[in-house]
Amino acid sequence: MIATRRLSGALCALLLLSLAAPARAELYPSAELAGGLHLPAPPSDPRPRAEFNGFAPAPEHFPLRVVLSGPVPEALTRAQVLDALSAAARTWNQVPCAFASFEVDRSEAPGPEAPPAVQVAFAPGSGPNAGRIAWTTYPLRPDERAAVMLSTTAVTWRTTPDPFQLHALSERPAVDLQAALTHELGHVLGLSHTRAYKSATMAASYLRDGSQRRLSADDKLGLCELFATPGSECSREEDCPERAACVAGVCDKRRGQVGDYCAWDLMHCPDECHIDSEPTGTGYCTSPCEQEQEQACPPQFLCRQPEGYLAPFCRFEPAAADAPAGCAQAPGSPAVGWPITLAGLLWARRRRRLGRPATPSR
Repeated sequence: MIATRRLSGALCALLLLSLAAPARAELYPSAELAGGLHLPAPPSDPRPRAEFNGFAPAPEHFPLRVVLSGPVPEALTRAQVLDALSAAARTWNQVPCAFASFEVDRSEAPGPEAPPAVQVAFAPGSGPNAGRIAWTTYPLRPDERAAVMLSTTAVTWRTTPDPFQLHALSERPAVDLQAALTHELGHVLGLSHTRAYKSATMAASYLRDGSQRRLSADDKLGLCELFATPGSECSREEDCPERAACVAGVCDKRRGQVGDYCAWDLMHCPDECHIDSEPTGTGYCTSPCEQEQEQACPPQFLCRQPEGYLAPFCRFEPAAADAPAGCAQAPGSPAVGWPITLAGLLWARRRRRLGRPATPSR
């Protein structure tokens, strides 16, 4: 499941195991509710750290048949949803070192003799799912398959990313359907949320730029650990798009470093994108830090925890002549005046809504 708060900090996924009902991959929509904290993922350490939910399909169930059940929201057509579902399935099918695969059944009404299938459906969120945008339930018996539910009440679904539109309707974020389906199919395959890299498809937070349509090395190698088969897609950096890192034979996403440019349509930071201008949605990558460590941040950055924020982070301080030097100068550091963390901005808004004051960083 994907959080509705963009880049609001790493969120904690709760996997509820029950003997009376199918287990669910659940995620709360905000860091406050989930007790979310910053979790560091140094760019210098790109090793995959996929996590697993314990519900990986049996190998004999592949290819997993997937069907779209019930009506779709008025803003979408059935063909659009099936196209997004097919694209999400292909993304996982193309991982070279895994034999896992999906097969999307596009028929309107599969016959009674059809084999068991992963059901994908739209439904209103209620009870514990009221604020969630999607959730996956897992089977209890070998003749059952997982089910993916997409909320019709928490979000507005889009067929393309809409990064600069915070809310399509009041309190209803616009969410890219293909990105959400790619994430949920990862849960179906047995992957849980990765806490190591916030731009991974299986990261807990929804990214507004649609980049969760594309798998990171964490996502690919997690799948390959579950369903290993010989195969690779790279042997060097030059084999990968945008010269991203080649990690254990698979291409990673290109990762930003502290100080690199980022924006609502370019969410490539391993940790957080700090937005210096909310109207334009642009800023730079930063990361959590320990204030006790003098070299926690690169040059021209200081480790600070402004009032209203849950943890210290590397804050751009161009006027700080005596700023401690870090391990390297981050490339492409923009000259901005008063950085505001997107996570802090969202927390501040929620706190004001709840009647608690919060002061943004300036």
